[in-house]
Amino acid sequence: IYADNIRALTTRFGGAVNNTTISSDGTITLNGTATVFDDVVFDAIALQQTGAGISINNSEASVEYLTSANNADYMFVNAQFPHSRKLGSVVYPHIHFWQAQNKAPNFAIQYRWQIDGGAKTTGWTAIKCNTLSFTYTSGTINQIAYVNGGITPPAGDNLSDILQVRIIRDTGNNL
Repeated sequence: IYADNIRALTTRFGGAVNNTTISSDGTITLNGTATVFDDVVFDAIALQQTGAGISINNSEASVEYLTSANNADYMFVNAQFPHSRKLGSVVYPHIHFWQAQNKAPNFAIQYRWQIDGGAKTTGWTAIKCNTLSFTYTSGTINQIAYVNGGITPPAGDNLSDILQVRIIRDTGNNL
């Protein structure tokens, strides 16, 4: 048998329930718990900002939330999901940053979900983004702050959805 003589309408990878299928027309379907983890990445210096409590240093390609920052000082972005995202899958926002002292920053994220290109939009929701991936010991480390539990999409989420995100340095830990 030659490989070009084998014909299949659908190829399945995985078990009977939790699997990925590829049909002969090229459609990829994630079934059961099968999912794609694909970060939507943004360069912090390219994000929009509002408020005087944020300083962008273009020569160092870095962003600093000043000690004077409050909840009105934030960076924001519209995140277009990759079409490989499995509908209904939880989104796990996280922030990569340089940590130079043994004090967890109080990052917070406000988000709202636009369904079908903005035909429906949820209200703004605030969540803490201050659980750290690594234990700080000394010096400057590449750290990740993440949201416990993630963001569950609203009913009716679609491939063309956009997640609007505000990144806040919640200095008072109020959100």
